[in-house]
Order: sequence, then C-alpha cells, then structure tokens
Amino acid sequence: MEKLADRIVIDPKVRHGKPIMMGTRIPGEIVLGSLAGGMKIGEICKEYGIKREDLVMIKQKYFTERVRGIVKDSKLSEWELDGV
Repeated sequence: MEKLADRIVIDPKVRHGKPIMMGTRIPGEIVLGSLAGGMKIGEICKEYGIKREDLVMIKQKYFTERVRGIVKDSKLSEWELDGV
C-alpha cells in the first residue's frame, strides 16, 4: 500500500489501485465528481464520512497527480473546484 497523503492511499488490491480515502473503499475521483456535480461541501462530507480537510487534500493530490500525468481521464477542471 502506498500512502499519498495523511488519509489518501493506493492499494492495488482495493478499487484497482485507484487513490482512496484510508480505511474506506471511496475513490477520490468519486468525491471530486460529487463536488463537480453540484453537491455542497457539507453534503459530501456527510455522505462519505470525511472532513473538509480531507476534501481539500483530495483536490490538491488529484491536481498534482493530473499534472504528472497519472490521472488522465477526468472531466473535472480546476475552475470547477475553486470553491473548495
């Protein structure tokens, strides 16, 4: 298991090695997709049992990895996530 951040990990045995919230099977891209789809930050935190800080961390890690070319196939743009 590779730890990307305090609460974001990659485990090849879980969700095909996609970054997930530690201790869950929730992929970061699902959380970000919910945000891009119009869910409020409070709703996302309640729905997925995460803290606001976790959401900010997911956003930062997602864009860092996207710039590196690891995350390639998303419809999200940085502008859609500015309010986080």
